[in-house]
Amino acid sequence: MRDPHPHPDAGPGTGEGTDCPSGCRARGLRGPVPSAQEAADAVRVAMARGDGDRTFAVVLEVRDRLRDALALREEPALVADAWVRRPTGLEGPWFVLLAVLVHHEFERVNLPPPAWTAAQQLPTAWVLDTPRLTDAEIRDQTPTWLAARNIYIAVKDLGTL
Repeated sequence: MRDPHPHPDAGPGTGEGTDCPSGCRARGLRGPVPSAQEAADAVRVAMARGDGDRTFAVVLEVRDRLRDALALREEPALVADAWVRRPTGLEGPWFVLLAVLVHHEFERVNLPPPAWTAAQQLPTAWVLDTPRLTDAEIRDQTPTWLAARNIYIAVKDLGTL
């Protein structure tokens, strides 16, 4: 089924017929809400391209779509079912960031977060570079729930890209 709002960049080889406004099918995200595995697969594909900005954009897109689904659905527990199982094939800082964002979104709507998101923490600090901010400024501007997991991203960068 085609979405009435196809991504303007859709075309051959890019997920033509994408069914989300931000081109998620082109990145491997299918349907209105990706499962944890589909999300991890999309992040892994973005990582393989070696573009950290693109990978970050995919992670934020997953977060935004999950947020919308949890807020708009009559039965948010149905959305939660797609996130129960820990995704495979993704490790390291991008996996931990995905887990932390998913955990946070579930807590925002007073649903128990998936168990695989609870204990994720990086062993050393990971500071996501931001133009015009020093590492110290990024750390100061990071939400406490992210800093607690050893991830430092300025709050301004957590908005939708």
